[in-house]
Order: sequence, then structure tokens, then C-alpha cells
Amino acid sequence: MMSQDRLQQLDLLRGLLMLLGVVIHAGFVYTVEQKWLIKDSATHQLFDYLVFWINVFRMPAFFFLSGLLFAMVVIRKAPLAFLGSRLVRIGIPLIVAAILLNIPQLLISDWLAPAFGQARITESPCQTMYDIYAGCWASHLWFLVTLIYFFMTAHFVHLLTRRLRVNERVSRTVAAAWCWPLLLLALSGFGYAVQSLWWRGGNELFSHLPFLWTLSYFQYLPFFLAGFLFARLFCRLQDWAVLSPARLGALVVSWGGLFYLYVAGSVGRVQFYFSDFVVTLLYYAVAFQIITFLVAVFVRYVHVPSARTASVVDASYTVYLVHHPLVFGVALLLSFTNVPLLLKFLLIVLVASSLSIAFHYWLVRRSAILRFAVNGRYR
Repeated sequence: MMSQDRLQQLDLLRGLLMLLGVVIHAGFVYTVEQKWLIKDSATHQLFDYLVFWINVFRMPAFFFLSGLLFAMVVIRKAPLAFLGSRLVRIGIPLIVAAILLNIPQLLISDWLAPAFGQARITESPCQTMYDIYAGCWASHLWFLVTLIYFFMTAHFVHLLTRRLRVNERVSRTVAAAWCWPLLLLALSGFGYAVQSLWWRGGNELFSHLPFLWTLSYFQYLPFFLAGFLFARLFCRLQDWAVLSPARLGALVVSWGGLFYLYVAGSVGRVQFYFSDFVVTLLYYAVAFQIITFLVAVFVRYVHVPSARTASVVDASYTVYLVHHPLVFGVALLLSFTNVPLLLKFLLIVLVASSLSIAFHYWLVRRSAILRFAVNGRYR
């Protein structure tokens, strides 16, 4: 059983990964490839590389930790009751942010687009009723919808594996140095097998369900299920989450190889991950290695008081929900200036983060209604 301290350390890591969303969206404004809500006339390839580097591990690690923490808590509580509490924690902020932030942002974008030109503001993806049903309004909230599907999937997997318990012998075997390459190969193959279901017909099979037909569900489901199964079957973090020269060397080499293939390739970032069999396997291998590295660092070396951890986690939730229109607004204002590109990027990150954090600590924490609406918590 994982200690409460380790649960808090991993929850803190998950919160920090969520905060990186501000950096990602600020970077989108200045990438050469990515067409985001707003596009500055000045772009640089370095921002494409920054977005690529963060995306390799950010959401994979977030979903892995979500699966692991879900499994560690669900075994202590009634499964349906816990699933219900998770749906409230996610669903209420999703609905509130979609109605009060995302939909107005889309309307404002459509209103401003003719005046500023499509080169600067991207046309809204919501053009038909089917677009709305499919989730065009979600934007940065897509991961909350995906997480709801993941929790329901994990509940089903939990029912199938509830009689299984952590096996000490299996846990030690998985942690053995000779087993690590085999485990990594198995995880990579598992990732490829699951995501390939999308282009093998999964996108058409689930086309009537919002977001379930998108690549994101199939791309990140292996990470969530891996975290869930690690916790259910052989979760001894102190055994498998280790830092060794051999593992660090393998991580550097494999990540360097993935980055080289991306730079040398001719396809976009999203298409690159699944451009061929070798690249897809390497993507999952690199992502799982970075996840192991981050978990090892936080479990072994990061010690934060529980009260502060809870505060950071709640703040990260608020920041991620409300930063999107702030990034859009600040980026639009800066697009009319001659401020150096890097300074623009840093200003967007700083202003959007600061205002979001201020909103959380000055308003959300002091109001029970806002706390429930934004964080899904009663107290």
C-alpha cells in the first residue's frame, strides 16, 4: 500500500503538470506549425520544439498518475461512490468553464476575426450542430471529458481485477534491472496496440460519442490504464521508480532519437507521433521513461507539507481552467507591439499565470460557491 505522503507527492506532480498548460498554450501562439486560437505574425521554430518536448511527457504523465491515484483510492472506498465523487469533481468545473469561459471566447473570436484577419485569429471550429455535439466548444477542457471516459473505463477494469492483490514477488521482478527493458518494451507495445484501435475502426465505432472518436482517447488510454494496473498489481514505487545511470542514459538516447526523427521529418507534431510503427513505439517508450523519472524524483526527493500540497493542487486546477482566455487576450494585445518574441512569450506566461493564481487565492478559496464551481469541492 502506498503511503499518504507518496500519494500527496504524486498529486503535487500532477498539479505541476497541469500548470505547464499555460506554457504550452503561450508557446502555440508563436509556433510555425501549430494553428491555435490566435497566431502572432512573428514565429520561431524553437517554440515548435518547446511544445513538442513538453507534449511528449506532460499529458502521458498526467494520465498515468490519474490512473495510479484512482486505483490507490478506489480500493479504500466503495467504487461507485468514489466514481460519483470524481465525476462531480470533474463535471461541475467542466460545465462551468465551458459556459462561462470557452463559449464566450469562441463568440468573441468569431466577432473579432473579420476585423483582425484569419492570419491573426482562427475561425471558430463550431460551425454546425454536430460540431457542438462533438465537442468543438471544449478547447483546453478536452482532457476533462477524456478523464471522465477514463474513470468509467477504469471502474470496469476495477470490477475485473478487484480480487487481485499486489504480489510481492511480481513487484520485485518488475523492479529488477534485467526486467526494465522488457517492461518498457511491453508498455510501448501496449501503447501501440491500444492507440492503433483508433485507425483500425475505433474512430467510426464510437463516432456517436463526443470525444471518444478522437485520437486523444486512444493515444492516452494506455498511460491511464498502465498507471491503474501498476497500482492494482505491483505498485511498489520505491522498487520500480528508481534513478540509475543506465536508465538515465537510455532515456537521453531514446529521447534524442525521437527528437531527431521529429526535426528531420516532414509531418506535423500530432501526425508525427503515429507516422509509423517505429516512431510510435519510440514515443511510448520515451514517455514511459520520463514518467518513471518524474515519479522517482518526486517520491524520493520532494517533501512538501500536506496542506501546501492540497493548496497547490487546487490552485493548479483553477489556473488551468481560467488561463485560456487570459492567454488569448494578452497574446492579442502583444501582437500589435514590437516587443521581442521571447519577451512576449514570457509576458503571456507571467500575466496569465499571475491573474489565474490571484483569482484562485482571492476569490475561489474565499467563496464556497466558487470553490464548488471551479474546483468541484464543497469545502
